[in-house]
Amino acid sequence: MKNNAEIWNGRVAQVAFVIVLLQELVFGKGVVQGIQDGDFGALFMAGIFGVSVVGLTGWLALKGDESDIKF
Repeated sequence: MKNNAEIWNGRVAQVAFVIVLLQELVFGKGVVQGIQDGDFGALFMAGIFGVSVVGLTGWLALKGDESDIKF
């Protein structure tokens, strides 16, 4: 594990919060309700979030360096 894993965990949580907030503002439904209804917008936003999490995790695993983070 990298020492900065908790920092990245916090950043991903912030991105998730913003995506959930935007989805509820735009579509008027929460994430779970939108996915249960099969709403295209909800599925699209969930897909974007999934791709961004996998991308950030892969970048951190391959290119991340402990010196990238300044406290």
